[in-house]
Amino acid sequence: MHKLVLILLFTYAAPSHAGLMDDIMTWFSGDEASTEETAKPATLTDTAKAAAATAAIKTSVQFIPTVVKALGVTEEQARGGMGAIFMAAKAALSPEDYQLISQAVPDVERYISEAPKVNELIGSAMNLLGGSSETAAAANLVGQFNKLDLSPSMIGSFGEQAAAYVKEKSPEGSKNLMSVLSDYL
Repeated sequence: MHKLVLILLFTYAAPSHAGLMDDIMTWFSGDEASTEETAKPATLTDTAKAAAATAAIKTSVQFIPTVVKALGVTEEQARGGMGAIFMAAKAALSPEDYQLISQAVPDVERYISEAPKVNELIGSAMNLLGGSSETAAAANLVGQFNKLDLSPSMIGSFGEQAAAYVKEKSPEGSKNLMSVLSDYL
């Protein structure tokens, strides 16, 4: 009789009900300890992590519309401009200093990928002629803003928006970003 019940239950429990089969098998094996272990509720840290991830996504989604509204630019210009700002920071800062920014902006690499491509030979040539990585990043930044049909004078405004966004999560990261853009502010 037990075999018939198992066969019927197995047939009824489709793969989408795999947890049900585990419970049934545990019940038949008499192993109550494993049932208690698998039935633990989510811990507070799991809930906090999920809430933080949701908040980060929500904040990120609101970032570009805020930039569009504040600066009177298109969404494409906002994404490309922010990408150019973060790309300049990545090029000019040490990995440790840039990490503070990248941790504050969860999708920073996506923004960087949306920055317009420019001839980086100018920045590289400046670097070879004794310029700093910041000088090379600045040369590329001006070219990127030109490609977005934005005046280089807009770099400071974009920088302020980016720094305010980063500051919410990392005041030190915001200072690092501002140091890269200090010539434009």
